[in-house]
Amino acid sequence: MTYCDLNDLRCGQTYNVSVFGLDDTCSSVESMKSQMRTAPCAPQDVDVTSMCADGAITVSWAPNPDAQYFHVSAVSSTMMKQYCNSTSTNCTLSNLPCGQYYNVTVQSVRDNCESKPSAVIETCTAPCLPEDVTGRLDCVTNAAWVTWEEAEGVSSYIVLAHEDGGHNYTCTTSSSPCNIPDLKCGTTYTIYVSTVNKHCYSNSSNSTTFELVTGPCTLTAIDVETECYSDTLYVEWEAAEDTPIYLVTAEGHDQSLLSCNSSGSSCEIYGARCGMYYSVIVSAASDKCSSLRSPPKKIKTAPCVPDNVTVVPSCDDNGAMITWGHSHVATSYMVTATGRDGHVLNYNTSVNNFSLSDLHCGQPYSLTISARGDNCTSPPWMTSFTSVPCEPSGLQVDIDCETNSAALSWDPSEGTMEYYGCAKSMDGDMIYCNSTVASCMIEGLECGEVYNFSVEAFDGFCNSSFSAPLQEGAAPCPPADLNVRLQKIGRNHWVLASWDMVDCPGVEYLVEVMGQIQNNPQALIEVSSYWLSRTFFELPLPCSTAYSLTVRSRNAAGISEPSDAFNGITAPCAPQNVKYTGNSQSAVLSWDASVFATSYTVYNGSGEDRVKLCETADLSCQLTNFEPNATEVTASNAEGESNPNGDVTGPGSRRRRDLRRNLIMFHKTDKNLEMPQVLSIRMRGLSLYVKWKSVTGASSYTLLIEERKSKERANHTPEVIIVESDVNFHIEKNLRPWTTYCIRLAAKSILNQSFYSFPVCKTTKGP
Repeated sequence: MTYCDLNDLRCGQTYNVSVFGLDDTCSSVESMKSQMRTAPCAPQDVDVTSMCADGAITVSWAPNPDAQYFHVSAVSSTMMKQYCNSTSTNCTLSNLPCGQYYNVTVQSVRDNCESKPSAVIETCTAPCLPEDVTGRLDCVTNAAWVTWEEAEGVSSYIVLAHEDGGHNYTCTTSSSPCNIPDLKCGTTYTIYVSTVNKHCYSNSSNSTTFELVTGPCTLTAIDVETECYSDTLYVEWEAAEDTPIYLVTAEGHDQSLLSCNSSGSSCEIYGARCGMYYSVIVSAASDKCSSLRSPPKKIKTAPCVPDNVTVVPSCDDNGAMITWGHSHVATSYMVTATGRDGHVLNYNTSVNNFSLSDLHCGQPYSLTISARGDNCTSPPWMTSFTSVPCEPSGLQVDIDCETNSAALSWDPSEGTMEYYGCAKSMDGDMIYCNSTVASCMIEGLECGEVYNFSVEAFDGFCNSSFSAPLQEGAAPCPPADLNVRLQKIGRNHWVLASWDMVDCPGVEYLVEVMGQIQNNPQALIEVSSYWLSRTFFELPLPCSTAYSLTVRSRNAAGISEPSDAFNGITAPCAPQNVKYTGNSQSAVLSWDASVFATSYTVYNGSGEDRVKLCETADLSCQLTNFEPNATEVTASNAEGESNPNGDVTGPGSRRRRDLRRNLIMFHKTDKNLEMPQVLSIRMRGLSLYVKWKSVTGASSYTLLIEERKSKERANHTPEVIIVESDVNFHIEKNLRPWTTYCIRLAAKSILNQSFYSFPVCKTTKGP
């Protein structure tokens, strides 16, 4: 094209313009330059001054050497336009009508090219004066009511009542009418009405005026009294001669009228209301503005009970904002808030609102508000409200590794409608639950994450603070499908445990074994592996040991509960005290019982392979061709065979011990009689409550309550309490304070006894 538009040029500039021709590879020689001037810039620092008395405005601005002259435009609110031009930095618009609002702009002009308009300046001319100004006198209160027609451009009206002695009264209002109270009786006043707007004030000398004469005051003084909470006004005056009857009039601040008649010098006006200002005059009955009248006497009645009371909780400062209706006669208000816990707040205020703060949380408060006048106090207005709820306490978290969820529970918070639980991970991610009761379930936890759990209460208007965070980890579940087998390596017995892998990142495992050597509750064994990432472990155990094996898992979030326990026994120990009676042709070989043994085997080991001589469940065996030095005895059960004992003694070596006690000890244990499972142990003060699962076939239970020795009482002999019980629970009282007790159980039938359970320990509190 042979033209183009150049945009966004700067104002008030001279540009040199040239053109080049272009093709794909070359450009032409530059054309001749052509000069071009842009429009002048818009005037800056525009200011408008209103000349109210002259009906004019003067507009000024900063100099602009690029302009030949300036064009001023003023557009009124009625779309009337006024213009003026000037080559200097100001211009005056004259003969403007009153009460008009104008938007004023200025443009710079050069060679008939106008700049953009300046920023708009709002102004106005002097307000118009009101018309039809009239007034009337209220003879009871000696007040003047002045009315007028609304004028243009007025923001407020000022009414002046002037008397020659200099006694002036004013009132200000945004609209008609206006009341001038408490004028002197028997006085002539000139009433002026002036107008005001944002920029101008109309001179009162130019306003419309009229005169108003107040009523005469022949009765110079009256006395008015009332009592608190009374509806009666008592009025007294000095009676004049030849006046048969007087009219007493009381006008309230709401222009309500009360009156009474009297031929004497006093009168009682009934029906007065609380919270009122009354103006009282005494006049001749024929005309309350007659020559026989008193000046007005003002009196206040007792304040009313506060009304329109609202209580809005203030959540941020644990308070409440209280408002109530305004009283015309109250000088102050007494606010009292009393909590159910005895917390009391007392406040005095001169306004009809108050902000309570620092209330005790979660408390029902009773609220009373009384209004105080000059001499009287109103009865209290009473209500109740509940403060901001307390943050919940007693938070407990139970994480279910199977469902990756957390059950939250806490102590109820009074006045709460709903609770919100929160789990916040270390990365800041949050998971919520809500409930109307003191528990809820948070789902969607990630195994291996650590969370800060907290809960807040909501009463329908305010939330409490969140409770102190309780940190818990979504620890992995304990391993499942625990497999345990025994094997003999050399002369030792080993337990090999394996389990399924737990589906959770970064998991390690720990094997824990607790047992009783020789099934003796006084000979305990407790052993564990180290934390390892593989799913199997083996460790040695003593012979004739009843054991319980569990596996735990852990990662960064915490340690799991133990897995389901595997309960078993190891192979028996070798029989002890092996001896014989008789000779090499015929002998009886005997031995002591081996715990957990179900059978015994006698071997002759003189040859390359040992030869079985006898296998029995008894504790003796009849042998022929007996060789004491080549004989050995083993004990066996389902888990394996013991190491052999070849230490055989004969007659005369030592006195044979009575085996009946060992036989009894042996028959007391029965692996078919289930070991009792402790269900619950609770400490309450110095009392212990134990409950266990009933065992099939058991006729009674033996309960051992053993005091654990402490460093603080090193010289004290620990106490052992043995209890025989026919039921599946027991309560033991009067234990020592601040002492740890360990509890073990065994089930008993008529002939047999189970293994003792593994100890569970609890500590008593103070008395």
